[in-house]
Amino acid sequence: MVQLKKYIRPYWGFIILTLLIKFLGTATELMIPSLMEVMLDEKVPAGEAKAIWIYGGWMLLCALGCLAGNIIANRMSAVSSGKITRAIRHDLFEKLQSLSARQMDELTIPSAESRLTSDTYNVNQLLTRIQRMGIRAPILLVGGIIMLVQMDIQLSLILVGLLPVIALVVYFVTKKSMPLYTAQQSALDSVVRVVQENITGIRVIKALSKTEYEKGRFEGVNKNLTEIGLKAGMTTSVTGPVTSVVLNLGLTLVVVVGAFRVNGGAIESSVIIAALQYFVMILNAMVGITRIFVMWSKGEASALRVAEVLAMPEDL
Repeated sequence: MVQLKKYIRPYWGFIILTLLIKFLGTATELMIPSLMEVMLDEKVPAGEAKAIWIYGGWMLLCALGCLAGNIIANRMSAVSSGKITRAIRHDLFEKLQSLSARQMDELTIPSAESRLTSDTYNVNQLLTRIQRMGIRAPILLVGGIIMLVQMDIQLSLILVGLLPVIALVVYFVTKKSMPLYTAQQSALDSVVRVVQENITGIRVIKALSKTEYEKGRFEGVNKNLTEIGLKAGMTTSVTGPVTSVVLNLGLTLVVVVGAFRVNGGAIESSVIIAALQYFVMILNAMVGITRIFVMWSKGEASALRVAEVLAMPEDL
């Protein structure tokens, strides 16, 4: 990843602006349940129609601000990620052109092709995902917890108690999935190599009646790629369901505990409604964070493969 930092550095200002817009859009989204809680708790019982319209207008403005901020930031992230990837792909191609025959034999042409195509694509997706969810998800998570603590500490403790479980799952899945994605890209190199050899030597293969033999070769490498891909996919697919189950259990606990506290007169029912909205935001944030870690495993594996070529010494 160190080799790729120089490609990101020229766009730091643009990326920071993107993250700032994303931050402002997410912050406005966090205000909506709080405004609704005040409106339901104070303005509706008092019958203040004008205040209700005012609070409703603020909620609408927050929703529009969140929508506009996310759209603008997502478009900006696509622009910066595309330009960074274009520069990486350009230098990678130039580097491949400068390699000696010995270096190219060690690297192999299929590996060079997959690094120039699929690996750079994975890097692009990593950069885009980080800019889109890397700031939004943590803000929703931390901000949602802070707002819950301000509303009711006991309800927020339910969520805080669940976070370590989710963090452990994400950690172990990420640790296990990264070697699998590296192996998947290597297996893809083998598939590209077999296809390239068949296309190049198609006349010889037909002349020597080796069609069935080559089908068997392709089936072998294709099966290996499929098995590794399935294993990697099954490993990373654990995070989403586990996160959803844990957080939905927490959502149920919030409803049950909140119902008892409302019945005891400790809190108002409007607090439960707002708390549930914050809990849904936090749930979506945790799902987004798990997806970032999944994409990070794949993107880092590809980035290391790209950086390996860029760091190869001059041999001519």
